[in-house]
Amino acid sequence: MKGVMPIMAVESEGALERIRQELISIREQGNKITERDLLRLSALTGIEYSIVLRIEKEIS
Repeated sequence: MKGVMPIMAVESEGALERIRQELISIREQGNKITERDLLRLSALTGIEYSIVLRIEKEIS
């Protein structure tokens, strides 16, 4: 099971970057980021809502 954690970490990094990029894209389009957007990204990426919310606060 040694190889599982690095692979999961890499997949999580990709998901976190996807969340960042999508949130930035929403803002660049002049739209407000809604709770619905955050919940959608959480569901799509499998990343907990609280983490998605933290990322949103980082980029705002």
